[in-house]
Amino acid sequence: MPGNPQDFPDPDTFARRLSDLVKGPAETGPSPEGAPPDSEKPPEPTAKKKQRTPDDDTFAVRLGDLVKKPEEPAAKAEAAEEELEPEPLSAEPVGTGDHLVRPGECISSIARNTGHFWDTLWKDAGNTELRTARQDPNVLMPGDRVNVPPVRPKQEPGQSEMRHRFIRRGEPSKVRIVVKQRGIPQGNQPYTLDVDGEILTGILDPEGKLERAIPGNAKKGKLIVGVAPDTLEYDLNLGGLDPVESWAGVQARLKNLGYECEVTGQFDEQTLDAVNEFRHNLGLPPAERLDQATRERLEQEHGA
Repeated sequence: MPGNPQDFPDPDTFARRLSDLVKGPAETGPSPEGAPPDSEKPPEPTAKKKQRTPDDDTFAVRLGDLVKKPEEPAAKAEAAEEELEPEPLSAEPVGTGDHLVRPGECISSIARNTGHFWDTLWKDAGNTELRTARQDPNVLMPGDRVNVPPVRPKQEPGQSEMRHRFIRRGEPSKVRIVVKQRGIPQGNQPYTLDVDGEILTGILDPEGKLERAIPGNAKKGKLIVGVAPDTLEYDLNLGGLDPVESWAGVQARLKNLGYECEVTGQFDEQTLDAVNEFRHNLGLPPAERLDQATRERLEQEHGA
């Protein structure tokens, strides 16, 4: 049997305080002198939670709080919300050349404007870092740097007083487009392609594809598919494409595939709606972020 309280020289021990915490204030210690026994006390109204003071911040109190307080739902909801934050995308400029890439430029346009073949620039040893990072000569980031070596003149023999025909290798460049509406290829449809004022016409193949030769420094185009009044119209940016690691690159690819998505360069609601429509057409559930698998599939469907 436990002894009386006076048998213990130091009642304010860790065990005593921990026991007091578990039993509550009504069971700890004798009643104040002159106070009626507990059995004769009227029931007290539920008291408000006592505000903790610095003296109350003992190990026993903190241990009791840990035992009694479950994890609050608000904290769980906040953690879940953080997990659904959109994945940040970034594409840092690369390369060490003298030519600073401007918006809308690609290797083809830079080559044409500097008198080179596009593959001469692309395969130049000074562009190894650029080539490794971008992997596609038509996908450059504004701020990238391209090494442009001096043009080497080439001489060809020929008889005087004679007409000779020379063909410039590496020109013209080509534009390849797959026309889809909500993910459905628009095959076997007539089209009209306006490239910087030059009008090209033809029929899309059964998979909705077209491939036409264009100047390497072409900037803008307009594509009309179908027969009026039931036509699809697309404004084309032929100068280049930002990497899919950037929001501008994601938005441009979604727009080119026929989704309602303006190129703002920032993550926004219209981008998330377009991403989820793209996922829906692939048979995937909606998401609150753009993951790596969806980005790779977008690049695959776009073709670059």
